[in-house]
Amino acid sequence: MHALALFFSILPFLAQGSPIEKRSCSVVYPSFVGTIDSLDPDFVSNPLGTNTMTLALKDPEIVRPGGKKGLIMDTLVEFSNIPQGSYGCQLELFFQTGYWTVYNYPPGPTNINIWNVDKAVPFGNNYSLTWNNAPSKTSLFGNIGQVPLPPFNQDVKKVVNSGACQSKMTFRIAVPPEISQGGVQFFQSQNPAGGWRLTHNC
Repeated sequence: MHALALFFSILPFLAQGSPIEKRSCSVVYPSFVGTIDSLDPDFVSNPLGTNTMTLALKDPEIVRPGGKKGLIMDTLVEFSNIPQGSYGCQLELFFQTGYWTVYNYPPGPTNINIWNVDKAVPFGNNYSLTWNNAPSKTSLFGNIGQVPLPPFNQDVKKVVNSGACQSKMTFRIAVPPEISQGGVQFFQSQNPAGGWRLTHNC
């Protein structure tokens, strides 16, 4: 009888520790976002790391001084200080209700590839990222599909892919090779929230 009473007395504590309770995800935002320019391959666009613009663009008609023609612009996005022991790192593009700074370059696409790369963004006293020293693409991490355009009357989340967490994770954003002209541009924002984020430990 005493054993039975003890069993029923601990039931509330067992319920409190139930494994089916929903866990919230941890979220990391980019520590660096920087563009690179094929027609100005030694230009450092974001030495202080303060510009948060993502731009993926191809335009074969753009001509620069000196006669260089055919612009490609990619963006490097880096997440640093991901806690040791984190798991299930998922890259997402997220736009909160009210976000509006997404621009489409005609004639399209609003579709972009996200690549794994072979190294981190170069950094010394400042960031020194250029087209010539940028991390190279290794394998395709994912494709965002159609990048949504404002107005956003509800939260929008596009999941790119997930993988093993590392303390620093770097991706290269580019227009797909089969697309000859077009692109998309947007900025990281906190209020309303918008841009890239990495969720983990969900």
